[in-house]
Amino acid sequence: MRFRRSVLFKAINRLGWLYDSLLWKFRFILPVSGGGYVTKPEFAIGITTFLNRFEPSFNPLVSKLVFLFPDTLVIVAVNGSTRRDEQLEYLSELREFCVQYRNLVLIAYEEPRGLSHLWNRIMKEAGNNPVLMLNDDLRIKTGFRKFICHA
Repeated sequence: MRFRRSVLFKAINRLGWLYDSLLWKFRFILPVSGGGYVTKPEFAIGITTFLNRFEPSFNPLVSKLVFLFPDTLVIVAVNGSTRRDEQLEYLSELREFCVQYRNLVLIAYEEPRGLSHLWNRIMKEAGNNPVLMLNDDLRIKTGFRKFICHA
């Protein structure tokens, strides 16, 4: 009996993620655009990322976050790499992507830094605001803002 519940729960969970991914494809129908939010978050969002994470992880996450939180500062810290030529090309691609978002701040490094250094830079950039620190490989659902703001 327990095995059936587990399998059923997993199937329902996957269907939920599939449904939500379809909602993201048609985000223009989501009731979360513009300034229609009741409460403005009083925090910043921090994301750390590194080389070769743009397409599979970073791009989708940032696109969703700036859609859900247009009124919230998003701070991105990009770690450096020992592969200098690839890193410079990656940083160029990231800068080009990030300039399209008015609420996004990019902190970029050419040389590798420790993760705690990146976190500290994000917190310093946020000033007195608390920071919601996220990994770049996180998947979020369309209800993420409601979950965070009303939890």
